[in-house]
Amino acid sequence: SSTFFLGSGNTFVSGGNGNIEISSSNFHLQSDGNITASKILISDARIVGGTANNAISNNSRFSFMGGGDNNSITNKSTSSLVGGGGGNVINNSSYTAIAGGFSGSVYDSPYSFAGGGQSNTISTGSDWSFIGGGLSNRINDTSSYSVIAGGRYNSINNYSYFSAILGGTDNYIGSGSG
Repeated sequence: SSTFFLGSGNTFVSGGNGNIEISSSNFHLQSDGNITASKILISDARIVGGTANNAISNNSRFSFMGGGDNNSITNKSTSSLVGGGGGNVINNSSYTAIAGGFSGSVYDSPYSFAGGGQSNTISTGSDWSFIGGGLSNRINDTSSYSVIAGGRYNSINNYSYFSAILGGTDNYIGSGSG
């Protein structure tokens, strides 16, 4: 048979034309794929939106990809978020977010946030750090609890804990050169 219907009233399973629909008192899977449910339990969610090529690895549970293109959440980055943009990467950094922008990255720095902008990076043990936006800003080399609010080409490096750059261009905190 090309169609079927099991049940009655508002409690049923039906199918036809390549679609299936399931309905009960607290759950409804519509033929267009929408789900309405109460008291739903999701034990291992990975939600991926966007236009194309966005990915969340299987070991990055409870993570959300809001949109954009070529974004990824990988390597045990549990409970992380990429809001949109393109080419953004969260790797080995649980409870972390990149709100948008392009080519932003957070590596090995859990509990960190990159707000947007382009080519901003938080990496290598710089936990609990924040980049608000801007261009090519960097928090690296175990510089935890650090903030770059915006600007361009700013960096906090080399174990510079509890540091802040609030904006501007070519500012640097840490030993060595920027």
